[in-house]
Amino acid sequence: MVKINLKKLISKKDVTSVVSGAISALDENITIRDAKGMILLGTDSQLVSPKYPISAASEVIGWVTGSARAVFLAEMLSYIAKTELEKKTLAQETLSKYEEINFLYEFARLIASCKGIQSVTELVISETKKLINATQVFVMLLNEKTGAMEAIAARGAESNQKIVIRPGEGIAGHLSDSRYIQEGENEISSLICTTIGNETIGVIKISNTYPVNYTAEDLKMFAALTTPAAAAIKNALLYEQLKDYSHTLEMKVAERTVEIAVSG
Repeated sequence: MVKINLKKLISKKDVTSVVSGAISALDENITIRDAKGMILLGTDSQLVSPKYPISAASEVIGWVTGSARAVFLAEMLSYIAKTELEKKTLAQETLSKYEEINFLYEFARLIASCKGIQSVTELVISETKKLINATQVFVMLLNEKTGAMEAIAARGAESNQKIVIRPGEGIAGHLSDSRYIQEGENEISSLICTTIGNETIGVIKISNTYPVNYTAEDLKMFAALTTPAAAAIKNALLYEQLKDYSHTLEMKVAERTVEIAVSG
């Protein structure tokens, strides 16, 4: 969250000039303090004077102490602080967008080079853990024969744990959801999951043994991973199907060659 430091703000050359000019024009004893009461400008007057808040959005970041005319300085500093907050927020959002695009670009590049389903799912898991705080990550794919979701790769879970979610059981998005199913012996305090592909071919599920406030931004980035992941998983499954078909064909050709040789 973007914060405004009043001390740093009024120490800026242009702001210092404006504040000094305003105090000079008011021609009275004025003190500027931060939110904790520390004096940033002026002197500690023995007289009890009214104080006026300096705000950035809804947060009070300091006070101006003086006569009724000092409210002008408080309002001016509040406007400067609000403008500075908007600039910093925009800069942070721009940087965040750049980092998101860069992350997704790099993820797409890496996953495009993966061949087998295992290398694809391991990459999905490792990149997901970089993105979101999790103690467990599962990649589950749809078994077309049974219609169930089966975990084919996991990180942070016991290696011998077999997770299967059968048709009609659903995938939980919240622990209080009536569809939530406790899977295995691992205690879960926080959970977030998303489907893989427009036509669901699987689910990526992350969880944490400690309470975590997963945000809409986490879900948005998490879901964005599934587009290149779905394409790579489909390609990997097709690649393995072709390998199996090629191996089966080679065996049949070899068997037929032996049959011809024996009969000849």
